[in-house]
Amino acid sequence: MIDAILAWEISLLEWIGRISFPAWLDVLAYIITFLGGFGLIFLACGIFFFFFTKYKVAALAMLLGFGMTIFLSDLVFKQFFDRVRPFEAIEWLYYYVTVPATGNSFPSGHATRSMAAASAFFFATKSKWRWAFIGMSGLIGISRVYQLVHYPTDILIGWLLGIMVGALAAFLTKKGWMWLEPRYRNWRARKNPPAEITVAAETTEAQAELMEV
Repeated sequence: MIDAILAWEISLLEWIGRISFPAWLDVLAYIITFLGGFGLIFLACGIFFFFFTKYKVAALAMLLGFGMTIFLSDLVFKQFFDRVRPFEAIEWLYYYVTVPATGNSFPSGHATRSMAAASAFFFATKSKWRWAFIGMSGLIGISRVYQLVHYPTDILIGWLLGIMVGALAAFLTKKGWMWLEPRYRNWRARKNPPAEITVAAETTEAQAELMEV
């Protein structure tokens, strides 16, 4: 079974390597993979959505999911599964690789990080934006196979891992927000009481002073 899957992956990558795709498709794939590099697009969107929209919980979940996969994908799974990249296993593919890629191949860091961030946002809100992020994650993963720097299973497992991490990040963020928000509001209320409460407190203090006199 594993040998059959590997044979299919190699056949697909060799087919991609032999096909002469239009230049605009190469440029598009480069732009997509650049935006997915280090989760650039998702970091920017997470920060923007937190400060400038009502989807603050979903934005925090997105950033948490992204951060969790940096540890799991790059520092755990990639070190444990010592899988070389396709252009290292199939040497002639190297001449068709248009983007730099180093380190082990499994799982895809681009696919894992992007899907974790997108899934965290997806599970944390009902906003229509969640589908756009899932779609972007899908394109990022496909672009990595198109550029011959990952096997398809690197992407598929990366997506699966990202979905699980994203669901966990959304759960933790929502629970954390439910615990933190009322405490934050109470702290703000004590620090900056409404005007009518301030006036009432000052009136009470003045009446106490008069009674003492």
